[in-house]
Amino acid sequence: METTVAAPGASASCESEITRLPEDLLLASLARAGPVAACRAAAVCQAFHAAADTDALWACFLPHDLPPFADKELSPPPPSKKELFMRLSDGPVLLADGLTSMCLHRETGALCYMLSARKLSIALADSFRTPAHCRWIPITGSCRFSEAVELRHYRWLEIGAKIDSMMLSQHTTYAAYIVYKVEENRWHERFTSIFGASKFPKERHDGWMEGEMGGFHNDEGEDGEVSISFRTLPYAKIGLVALGIEIRPKGLLSTSIAGKRVAIWPAFRAPCHLPLLADGEVLQPLASMKALFLRLLDGPVLLADGLTSSWLDKETGGICYMLSARKLSIAWGDNPTYWHWIPITGFRFSEAAELQKAKWLEIRGNIDSKMLSQHTTYSAYIVYMISIDYYGLRALKTFVSLGGRNKSTGHVCLVDGYNYSEHWQVMREYLPEDTHFPQDRGGGGMMEAELGEFHISEGDNGEVSISLMDTFSSKCGLVVMGIEIRPKKQGV
Repeated sequence: METTVAAPGASASCESEITRLPEDLLLASLARAGPVAACRAAAVCQAFHAAADTDALWACFLPHDLPPFADKELSPPPPSKKELFMRLSDGPVLLADGLTSMCLHRETGALCYMLSARKLSIALADSFRTPAHCRWIPITGSCRFSEAVELRHYRWLEIGAKIDSMMLSQHTTYAAYIVYKVEENRWHERFTSIFGASKFPKERHDGWMEGEMGGFHNDEGEDGEVSISFRTLPYAKIGLVALGIEIRPKGLLSTSIAGKRVAIWPAFRAPCHLPLLADGEVLQPLASMKALFLRLLDGPVLLADGLTSSWLDKETGGICYMLSARKLSIAWGDNPTYWHWIPITGFRFSEAAELQKAKWLEIRGNIDSKMLSQHTTYSAYIVYMISIDYYGLRALKTFVSLGGRNKSTGHVCLVDGYNYSEHWQVMREYLPEDTHFPQDRGGGGMMEAELGEFHISEGDNGEVSISLMDTFSSKCGLVVMGIEIRPKKQGV
């Protein structure tokens, strides 16, 4: 009985104290807490509830200058500032130009925009400006726009977008995302990966894909245009459907990943030697193994040699590496008769190696076993693209060894048409039984093919050697990005 009587009394006393606060101070406290916290505070007591419904509070969460909306987008008009905020944070509304949509980030009140494909600048090579190569197609569903652009066949492409920085929220770090689909079974599709090594495309709730193009910070008083663009390498590509570019606050780790951080830490399989990071990769020195773990879990970092990146596998806690093309030993790689070094954008490394024509193909990568996680089975993958005029990239030999022993040998086919063409499915039977076939890297335009696997046990000491080799026929059209080493998934 004492507990039952005391609780209301305590609540009344608490509410009595709150009501003694000046209204301005109460509103300022809720405004600093943010929209979500203000809604939760409304359930605490009557004073908070009353303050949480006032226009004065919700005006703090709304932008000072909202852009003009399309006709009937807010019909009937929201009766209060709170209702307006809720409407704008529930989903995108179309702006007056009919080519842009806007919404508010519910947790922060920051402005988010989507620029439709019609709003973008799309540049194609002159010979590809025909309906056979590029056309506008109608779209249906939850999207606010009625059209998307289908790039049916192209070699060179540049897509750009601009937005006035004054339309964005101040003191906010933004990221830009291209929203798109890739037509199924169009295996010639080769648009350049616009995503960094940690920025693989993700599926959205609306069924489209998105890939991060980059980020920027909009500070107080910034004035000017934000320019966003990407361009492809000159290889044939088919089947890209672009909906537009979305600009929204760059968030922290998603809820699912953030929830895993604590669970993965005990499983972190630390290497014997910690990698040295490149200057500027972290804002402050990593003082402990756990600090390194948290940084690597966030995504790839560049190592001190500038030719290797490293990150953490979120499922196993094992450390992963990507050896750039410049880090590899490529036979005749410095002879322009056989190989060209070409610049690349949107990738962690700045160069790729393009095979012109050669009979002798040998690509080798090495890594110290002490840099890898113990008690872990790894797979090595070549990461690459191929041009439309390729040839000779079938049944190449692969070798993986640890300390000169425990060799794993096999074959790899770098042509992904074997997964789609019925004719090639028949030809596939003539390849060696141990042949690995390529996989698309999340729809980002690059492919990977497994070269072999190896196991790191406690006390293993020596160099892991990974190689791809063929000397029997001429080859052309291979663009090597690097070799990736990551824990082998269970059941794969």
